[in-house]
Amino acid sequence: FRLGHLFRPPSPRSAMDAHAPPHVTALFEHTSDVVMITEADEARNVLHTYVSPSMRRVYGYEPEYWTSRTHAQLLQLGVFDAADAAPTADMGRKVGAWLTGKLVTPITSTFKIRHGTTGEWCHVECKVDEVPGTDNRQLVLVLRDITERMKVLKLEIDKAKLETARVKDEEHHAWVSHELKNRFLAAEALAKNCETTVQEHAPELLVAPHNAFDSFQNLK
Repeated sequence: FRLGHLFRPPSPRSAMDAHAPPHVTALFEHTSDVVMITEADEARNVLHTYVSPSMRRVYGYEPEYWTSRTHAQLLQLGVFDAADAAPTADMGRKVGAWLTGKLVTPITSTFKIRHGTTGEWCHVECKVDEVPGTDNRQLVLVLRDITERMKVLKLEIDKAKLETARVKDEEHHAWVSHELKNRFLAAEALAKNCETTVQEHAPELLVAPHNAFDSFQNLK
């Protein structure tokens, strides 16, 4: 589903809502997703020129907090998880490809945003598409919160790890039990063999322990 055609670019930042049909405006206000329009200025600063009102409910930020800052400033303010190296590097590569006209849309990215109210990290799946008629100078971004999905996935991974550890413990226990059983049987067989030898050559050792030393000397 391509959202770019819902807008009639180019549009001033303050007029973006006015250019959207009423049912689209209502959709953006009440949806659980966040819709953004992103473009770059002459200095190649990445700007979020439109942010849907759902940003307030989903991620705890006023839309103006995003539209009044560049992407680099938001990164410096800790809105994005810069410590999560792989997604951050991937995002940087895609932004660079976009600025040089080499980005092929649509694409999907995943990263984390710090919630503006709770401070907790939200896992985000972002679908990026070109706004038609802008020569790829404007992008429409749809941000979907997948935090609960990631929590469920983590629980499943943790459960799988515990199950794997349990199976390994059972296998190790079975192996140890098997080894101990074999050694016990070997010791039992050796004891029986010794007993048979003693019965054949010095049966008195079995019935007269007090003469055991003398009997042992007589065996020499």
